[in-house]
Amino acid sequence: MSIEISDALKGGFRRFASRTGAVLALGYLLAFSVYMIGYFGLLAGAYARLDVGVPTPGPVPDLPIAAAAAVVLGGLLTMTYLSVVAIRTFVAGSRSSFPAGALSRNVPFAVGNMIAGGIALMLLTGALVAVPVAVAAVALDGLASGLVGLVLGLAAAVVALYLTVALIFMPMYVAAEGTSFVAGLRRSWALTRGERLSVFLLYLVLVVLVFGASIPLGILSFVAALAGAGMIVAQLLNVVLIAPFTMFQLAVFSVAFQQLRAGGASDSGGAAPADASGTPA
Repeated sequence: MSIEISDALKGGFRRFASRTGAVLALGYLLAFSVYMIGYFGLLAGAYARLDVGVPTPGPVPDLPIAAAAAVVLGGLLTMTYLSVVAIRTFVAGSRSSFPAGALSRNVPFAVGNMIAGGIALMLLTGALVAVPVAVAAVALDGLASGLVGLVLGLAAAVVALYLTVALIFMPMYVAAEGTSFVAGLRRSWALTRGERLSVFLLYLVLVVLVFGASIPLGILSFVAALAGAGMIVAQLLNVVLIAPFTMFQLAVFSVAFQQLRAGGASDSGGAAPADASGTPA
């Protein structure tokens, strides 16, 4: 059974637009705001030390670099923790209260593997794009280097997108089932076998949705720029858009995860799992 895109979107929205979804979205919004404050404070401190006149978007708190780095790390850990709780909650389909263990079960292991898995995916997909382009630039000269680098870069980007789609359920295994990120990557690869086109289409729909939502926010940002507050408002709108969309995306892919498992897709290369993990809301 392929992913039913409309059911995944509707089920994901119902889980997102619930009491637990609202708490998670608000918590993620606050954590992301703190992260951005630390991030721009870190940039401002680095620019000052390097004596580089690069502007930061609006007023930035005057924090020592070590303090700003601590704020960034704290924000990152909090956002990852909230993602773990969100996946556990959305996979369980709990709309009014958090399921048992969602807030406390094996938190250091889950958060550590979520971060490690994200870094591994980022390095893998980034290397796939950067290495062929760099090789072409070194091995060839002039126009040939640019053309070959472009072709190789586009091909590598397609491969990187394919890997992203195939491994997209790694966080669900780490958060909901307590696996390591390595096992999560392996099981996501097996689960999406034969279903990657439907997973890609769902991913594409979500990209289109966030792009559509960004248009009115971009207009507001442009209007704010005319009023002299563009950079500040742009960053605020960035936070307001990304935070709830992150939770909505996790809810949608949690439903898709259940669809694939309930439909008989194997996540271990063998027989389909006996536990279907519920049905989409």
